[in-house]
Amino acid sequence: MVFEQKKEYRTPEVKKFITKLKSENPDLSYDIIAERVNQKFKLKMSGFVARNILEKEVAGDMLMNQESKNIFEADYNILSKRFREAGDWMEKLNKLYSELWEKYKDRPEVLLKLSPSIVNVQREILNQIDFAVRQQQRLLTQQKSIIYTPIQIVNIMGKRLLHYEKEGIIKILKPLPSEVQYNPNKKEDEDENDEQE
Repeated sequence: MVFEQKKEYRTPEVKKFITKLKSENPDLSYDIIAERVNQKFKLKMSGFVARNILEKEVAGDMLMNQESKNIFEADYNILSKRFREAGDWMEKLNKLYSELWEKYKDRPEVLLKLSPSIVNVQREILNQIDFAVRQQQRLLTQQKSIIYTPIQIVNIMGKRLLHYEKEGIIKILKPLPSEVQYNPNKKEDEDENDEQE
């Protein structure tokens, strides 16, 4: 199918290898990572594909509440099925058109009669693909809203830590990042003096 990555690229070993390479060498370019993957796994991966795989792995590791994750996965499965079906319909229509061409190539009037129907079916398939693309964009926007940003994580952890401090479970010795106020007029020297006192 046109819209799916090759299965060889989606194996856990390949994903793990790409993630490991990038985490051990953050300055390593995606083209070099792709070369190493190609050498080790005998593939023909481009740097662009390596980057996409890494981004998907990192996005999958981000914090997401379980209910939202289940909804996202269900929507993703429905969307994948819709893309596959649209691709299958297009392939069947092309096969049918080829068969009709072979059968009626010496009788163009029959082909002219069938052409509007074929065009309408193709148009409907393309509309289905367009609908699936719009759904994919909606899904990606929705996914971004259910993945916690680093600031949200700090705030959630800060609230939880303050709650534990109130209960007497822990004692916070330094201010939490969410409690620190940035003062652009304050110089770094003053900060150091404040710490020494």
